[in-house]
Parts: sequence; C-alpha cells; structure tokens
Amino acid sequence: DSWSRPFAARTSSNGENITEQVTASIQKQRAAMQKLLNTRIPPIDDSAATVMAACGWDPISPADCAYDYVIYDLFNGLPARYVSVYAEQACSIFEADCSEYFFAEGDGYLRIVRHLASNAGLVDTPSKLTLSTVVEKIVWGNATSDHTVEVHAMSNGVPSRWRAKHVIVAVPPTLLVPDHPSSTGNSAHISFEPPLPVNKQVALSLITLADYCRVLVAYEYCFWDPVDVILRVDDLQPESTKWKDNDQHNGRKFSYWQNLSNFMPGFKDKAVLCTVVTGYWADLCSKMTVEELSAEVGAAMASMYPMQASAAKKPLAVKFIRWKDDPFSLGAFAVALVGLNQLLESELGSSIYAEGGSGGFLHFAGDAYRLDYLGTVQGAYLSGSAAANEIARSILPKDVSVSNSAIKRYSVKQ
Repeated sequence: DSWSRPFAARTSSNGENITEQVTASIQKQRAAMQKLLNTRIPPIDDSAATVMAACGWDPISPADCAYDYVIYDLFNGLPARYVSVYAEQACSIFEADCSEYFFAEGDGYLRIVRHLASNAGLVDTPSKLTLSTVVEKIVWGNATSDHTVEVHAMSNGVPSRWRAKHVIVAVPPTLLVPDHPSSTGNSAHISFEPPLPVNKQVALSLITLADYCRVLVAYEYCFWDPVDVILRVDDLQPESTKWKDNDQHNGRKFSYWQNLSNFMPGFKDKAVLCTVVTGYWADLCSKMTVEELSAEVGAAMASMYPMQASAAKKPLAVKFIRWKDDPFSLGAFAVALVGLNQLLESELGSSIYAEGGSGGFLHFAGDAYRLDYLGTVQGAYLSGSAAANEIARSILPKDVSVSNSAIKRYSVKQ
C-alpha cells in the first residue's frame, strides 16, 4: 500500500501542509471502494465516476479531487468518467490481494526478462530470437493450406514469414483492431486474415493504453518534504468547479510527485523528483520546449514551497518521457473504457482458432488481457503463463499434469 509510506500534501495557494485532510479523503474513497465490491454493475456498464458517486465518492473538495486524480488519472491513466466500472470492480481483486506482487529492485523489470530468457535458453543461444523485425500480418483459421498460423513480417525492407501451430500475440490491443480509438498514422498496426471475430474486436477496442508521461526534475539540493510522495492540492479553483467533467482542470497538472532521492537507491544523495501528467496535460506538455516545461514544473513546485520559490523555479534539468509516441504500443499501460461486460471480458484473453481446431491457434498475452490485473506486470506475466499452459495441454499426453515442474519432467524424460 503506497499510502502507508510517508507522504505529504501541500496546497498550491500558499503551500499549507494538509496531509491530514488528504488522509481523510483516502479513507472516504476506500469506504466507497468497499461498497463497490458489493454493487451490481449495470449490464451495459457505466463509468467509475457515476457508480463511485452512488457509493459515496463524489470528489468536490480540493483534497478529494487530489486523491481522485491519483486513483484515476494517475493509476488508471484517465479521468474516472472514462473508466469502466465493470473493470474497476474486477481490478479490486488486485487491491485486496498482495500475494502476487512483482517487485523491481535496482535493475527494474529486466530481472524478470533475464530470468525468463535464461530458462528458455535464449542467453546461450540468442539466434532463437529474431529482433528488429516488424510483424505486419497474421494469417490464421483455415486460410493456410497446412493448418498453421502464418506470421508475415518485414525487416529493413526484407520480408520474412513463419509458420506455427500455436502463436502467442503479446501485442497491445491498440495495434490489433482497425480504427482503434488510440490508433495514429504512424502505428505499427497488425492486420489479420481473416479478420478477428467481431466480439473479440469489440473487446479489444475497449482497452486502450494510457497517455501517461513522466517528467524527471533535477535540482541543486532538496528543499521539499523528506517523504516518498508529495501531492500538490489545487485549492485555487472554487469547490463548485465540475472536477469530474473537466479534463483541463489545473488540479490534474503536476499533482503527484515522487521524491526519488528518498527511496530509489540510484538517486540517493541526489535532488531528483518525478512528476506525472496524463491525458489532456500529457498531450499539452508533449508540445512544450524544454524551457517551457522547466518553467511549468518550477512554478508548480514554487506554489507548494513558496519560501523556497527562488530555488524551485530554477530546476537544473528536466526530462520528459512519453510512451504514446512509440508506434509499437501507443501508450504506457492498459486501461478499460466504459462498455465492458462479462461476455467481452471472456473474449479479451481467450484463444481463437478455426472451427474444428484444424487451422492453428492464436493466443493473446500482455497487461491488457486480464481485467483482474489490468495494466500491470502481474497481468502480463500471468496471461503469458496461461497461454503457455494452454499450448502445453494441447501437445503433452493427457495424463501429464500441466505445471512448470510437470512440463520439465516430461521434457527431460523425452
């Protein structure tokens, strides 16, 4: 629970410390989340903003709005009015169960990649991997003559093609559906022949990737609270402001700050902060020059620490990091839009194949294909394991139980 760690909350009007008020907002939002767990979601789904309001969470005060920003704009990548409450309820499992968390220490998630690569023999035999190759088309079903799935790709203008009985598509939905809401002219879209089933396409179109951007800010020395997280609470807007309907609200800009020098080993004894912008403000900041961005973050810090305004307005350096510009993802992590239901949830991660199962199998894995761990490394890992187990079940003898140890024993025996 990140809020059990030290945090501070300061107003943007005069820098007053209102951590206790935000703590009360956290408790109120959590009480509403508990009600959500027992709330029946409409068959046609609804927004998290609407249903959470009925559960007692309808942010109006500056402290409430600041925490609402953290829960939705930051953790979901979108304001609550866009977020599927059906998916929100499914993801509540993630909040309640801490037993399957992945932790990255120092080297980030490369540790997981190295571990998996070693187990798969990719470290000693890198030729098993084909890199810098862009997949353009996947032919499946009965469209191939030898009942396999055919993957067409291009590398430096040279076409290549692979065939397999099973193919795992570990690609975000943003690249799999024609005219996806997040698609851009420069996206690395993959076409399917024949097209994916209609329900599969509908489900995939309701999962987008958040426009989530990080801004790293370096100073000469630390002048802020010695805590892990600092919230900037915008109390300059009147409480009557329609927070949940206003994507351009100033309370959504530079509201969440991580004090990297406080808990990241690589930043110890260095004055470095990380702030986040999403949605409207992410797009706006992406168009700023370094000088403009530096002035914006400096002003935000000065509003929280007016006694240190001179230092706050002069960061040594800023670095803007955005994933939406990457044509191979079009965003940072998966988030569900309003419109999901139980049928569409089952379509998300389900494998597809031609009638009779004679044309090869397509499996899907990644952070977008499990609502209970949506947008997380856990979801990506677990969905990949599920796809691997499904393949194992299809190729191993019926009397062999599918688990990591069973597969290993069978492989050694053979």
